[in-house]
Amino acid sequence: MPLVLKNFDKQSVISISDVKHYVEQLPTKHIKSLTHIVYDPTRFFQRSYSNPSVVNQNVLGEYNQLPQNFVTIYKFNNRKEFLHLLYHEIGHHVFNKILSVHERREWVLCARKSRHHVSEYAKTNTQEDFCESYAFFMHSKHILARDSYKINFMRQVFR
Repeated sequence: MPLVLKNFDKQSVISISDVKHYVEQLPTKHIKSLTHIVYDPTRFFQRSYSNPSVVNQNVLGEYNQLPQNFVTIYKFNNRKEFLHLLYHEIGHHVFNKILSVHERREWVLCARKSRHHVSEYAKTNTQEDFCESYAFFMHSKHILARDSYKINFMRQVFR
């Protein structure tokens, strides 16, 4: 089933062709089994599939595995913010569905060796650290390059 890009015509910051272009920059295996990337400013998907009783208005994007593997982008103000959200959320898909158990363990060891985080949010836990590093690898490699452990790990992930 091809990847479905949905509702990006409901905003004016980024075109659907740009979204396609940014997704095409990723290795094919990274979007394998990802079914949808949805722009959802009304948070319909968050209310329907996540935890319907709790809607966190601070969340800008989300990766979900129920009912299918999909990325939802709720809010972004500019192209740079969109790119970061897109790649961060796809990073969750890669971490959960594409990396092997061994590779996830390797990441945890890599993260422990490193004292560097590409963002404050990356300090949350090792999965968020991976997702932030993944996003920075895609759009701001020079920042991730300050950490030889993490940049080398990401180079292997992107091979």
